[in-house]
Amino acid sequence: MTVTAQIPCNGEEPVRDDVEAPPLAPTARSLRTRADIRAAAFQLAGDRPVADITVDQIARAAKVSRRTFFNHFPSKNHAFIPEIEPFDPVVLERFRSRAVPDLLDAVEELVGSRAEMMGEVFSSSSPGWDIRRRNPELLPLVLGAFRDSELALRPVSADRLGVPEDDPAAFAAAALVTTVERTALDLWRHNGRAGSYLDEVHRTVRGLRAALRD
Repeated sequence: MTVTAQIPCNGEEPVRDDVEAPPLAPTARSLRTRADIRAAAFQLAGDRPVADITVDQIARAAKVSRRTFFNHFPSKNHAFIPEIEPFDPVVLERFRSRAVPDLLDAVEELVGSRAEMMGEVFSSSSPGWDIRRRNPELLPLVLGAFRDSELALRPVSADRLGVPEDDPAAFAAAALVTTVERTALDLWRHNGRAGSYLDEVHRTVRGLRAALRD
């Protein structure tokens, strides 16, 4: 399968249409290459805006070809976006099966488990967040990654609620998960990443519960 060519956006270089898409199950070597490319991108962005960096510069710094870069990332800016881990399948099944009856409690468990898995990414010492703070054009891609999870969560939410996937309740339940994640991320960034992202997840759920009581 090949990646379809895209129209350049915000000055980014387009995705080539002759580049093979990343495999669905990356090998250990593929994951190392991906990490090397991201590390090279971060190093280059340490002293210059992302807009001034090219794909070719990142590829040279990572000692890979331009083709290999596009095998791993659909655009230059995606190399600066953190990997959003999939939900833990055990916790996801607990959400689907209503093992935790209260919806907000179930959302807190689901989001909290992913926050724990991504502890290194959501660390105050992670250089990526300083780069994203200085280059706000990257933030929509971070939020978009959470949005992708919301789409995948709709059928699970439908199973939990016993409704069709196109039912508004399934949409709302999946969107609630994304709302908690995005709000917690905004709070964590607003507070200068002084605390933990997981703490902000719990604080977000408490705030949402209080708002629903009013």
